[in-house]
Amino acid sequence: MRMLIGSATLAALTMMAVACGSSVADDDSSSGGGGDGPTNCTPVTGCEAQDAAGEGSCEAIIGTKWDGANCVDMSGCGCAGCDCDDIYPSLQACEVEHAACLGLTTCGGPDDTQCTATEYCDFPGSDGGGFITGCGMAPDVGICRPRPTDCTNEPSTPNCGCDGNFYPTYCDTNAAGVDISTGSDGTCP
Repeated sequence: MRMLIGSATLAALTMMAVACGSSVADDDSSSGGGGDGPTNCTPVTGCEAQDAAGEGSCEAIIGTKWDGANCVDMSGCGCAGCDCDDIYPSLQACEVEHAACLGLTTCGGPDDTQCTATEYCDFPGSDGGGFITGCGMAPDVGICRPRPTDCTNEPSTPNCGCDGNFYPTYCDTNAAGVDISTGSDGTCP
């Protein structure tokens, strides 16, 4: 499973590049749609590094790439390299794709794989910023992360967990063994 940036995200990146005084080429034959890159691109497999780099002086995060050892946010006005069409929308999405390379355990998915009793399943995009469609329902795949054990000094971040329950902080949600579904005013759908 590969999570890619969609056409709406690419359009937004193009508008950012133009606003930053750069341009984004629309020539998929040369560099994965990102500019004047090499013409001999080959697909990345396994734990190989992606050929993608932010270019230009913009400070905006344009996506996340796999550097062969870690998932790394890229900033710039545009992207250069063969794999610009295959960068990830977030660190979490990149980690899911390269979990085996990072020694991480995946969860959820079509088989509804569960984490251990001391972990919770962290799904990409579930940061409390908005409702997560399916909230970890198949085919969503997440990463097993350790459950927090002390949430006493956490800031108030009211939210609904993927279990439909209200929690006063993100930490409390994850300590209960569930991921964050959406921010809340104290009621959950």
